[in-house]
Amino acid sequence: PILLTQRGHGAGVLVHPTQWNEIVELLASYQDILITKDRAQEAQSDPSVMRPISDLRTLLESDGLLDE
Repeated sequence: PILLTQRGHGAGVLVHPTQWNEIVELLASYQDILITKDRAQEAQSDPSVMRPISDLRTLLESDGLLDE
């Protein structure tokens, strides 16, 4: 990365596209992990949020999000 400055202050960062894409993918993975942990904690504290997998499949199929 290259730090771009204007009048001695940071103004931007220049990053190679490949490195940028790797950073974006890594961030997305971390976000997925945090969401998973949040959902697991939610399920432990309130089991009523849990739904049978068959209900979820039906819902996803009806929304056209799951093809089987």
